[in-house]
Amino acid sequence: MTTTRRGYHYPAAKPNVPLVSECFDAHFDSGRLTWRRRPQEHFVSMHAYLAFNAKHEGREAIINRHPAGYRAGRITFGGVGYSVRRCQIMWALYYGEWPALKIGHRNQDFGDDRIGNLRLQSDCQRGAFGRLRPGRTGLRGVLLNEIGGYVANIGHGGRTRYIGTFRSVEEAVAARNRAALELHGDFARMTSAPANA
Repeated sequence: MTTTRRGYHYPAAKPNVPLVSECFDAHFDSGRLTWRRRPQEHFVSMHAYLAFNAKHEGREAIINRHPAGYRAGRITFGGVGYSVRRCQIMWALYYGEWPALKIGHRNQDFGDDRIGNLRLQSDCQRGAFGRLRPGRTGLRGVLLNEIGGYVANIGHGGRTRYIGTFRSVEEAVAARNRAALELHGDFARMTSAPANA
């Protein structure tokens, strides 16, 4: 057990998928979950069973927004609670098992849990497709050095790799994008040269 809140225990493990499927109707095209009428066996008392279903049945589920942008919530079964993300539940209900890796969002909108927008990714792939953090040039992976050249680099495997120094920003961007595709494939985050360069 990892945490205790209001007498409920929240283990690190996830509940089995058939048990979770008794709780939700998944709308895979919209990325939303709604509460089903949950069975009495899920609750510690008749009062909890009646109160929960009266309040939640048919309503949207797992809608709390985490500061990182994803939707998260808790599910309890017989007094044992589980912290879950909506994207994890969508994945589990669609594929019949909990995701083996972290889940990434293709469009970088962490609240968009449509099944077509979700994909498994390693920590390295997650970093490759991370949020844009431009350097002094305003371009990801392209820096202006002291003598007026443009240095291209890329992060991979927890390290920054030097690609080369170029005379123009366009050359540096092209080299950085080639390296991104070579190292990260489908997870590559491309950089585009500014229009006024």
